[in-house]
Amino acid sequence: MKTDAEKLASLADFLQAFGGVNESPLPPNRLLGLTNILSAIGDYRAAMSSPAPVAARRLDTAEFPKFLLALRCALADARKDGRLLNVWTLARLGRDEVRTAAVLTWVLDCYGSHGYGSAVLDALLSKIKARMQRGELDDIDLGQRYRTTREHSPFGDQSNRIDIMIEGGNCVIFLEVKIDAPPGHEQLQRYKAASMVKAVATQKKHSRLLYLSQSSPKAAQADVIFLTWADIRKSIQTVIRQARSDDISGAILRQFASHLKKFK
Repeated sequence: MKTDAEKLASLADFLQAFGGVNESPLPPNRLLGLTNILSAIGDYRAAMSSPAPVAARRLDTAEFPKFLLALRCALADARKDGRLLNVWTLARLGRDEVRTAAVLTWVLDCYGSHGYGSAVLDALLSKIKARMQRGELDDIDLGQRYRTTREHSPFGDQSNRIDIMIEGGNCVIFLEVKIDAPPGHEQLQRYKAASMVKAVATQKKHSRLLYLSQSSPKAAQADVIFLTWADIRKSIQTVIRQARSDDISGAILRQFASHLKKFK
């Protein structure tokens, strides 16, 4: 093993030889500067490969029982005041697609008994707009009051039953909901065509098809706007955080957002 001094001497010889090959010998001051720089790099790499040891933590055996007692009391208080309660888990909502779509319809409904009006849908559309490049939602106007319908069959066509329909001021929005299932054969194309026909029949200028699932597709599909359950969850959390309210409706919405974490 060479010593550091021998390594630096070898490096100096190499740099001098390199300068000779290029017919411009390195001056002593430049040679020393390069040697110091490379030496500093070597010192840095050695320091990184041997990080300083982390001081071991000691458990205070006298204080630990006190901590456990405080934790037990806090958990008891949380159970009593409902902070550990999730009504959607108790209702066994699980990953049931139809029942979850029904709850989502209530969440997005501006007339919903939650009392938050259009706040969640507004937050969701804003989130989608922020990441879109073509501006497919820029012309959408929900109006003062929009109408939300669950399991809508346009013109009685049961083969094209839409999970959620939103009829706004100048638009018709179809929202297809999926959990653990891919779209059916040409389902999105049929739903897109149905949304356009519905818009014409109701004298709405725009129609949009939204597809909700666990993850976004690898390849975009024309005329289909994709969103995820994480988008729904984050939109609810944004609304609750901005409201700064501890009311019952907010707690139930927050619990639904927590339930959606399972949809991955």
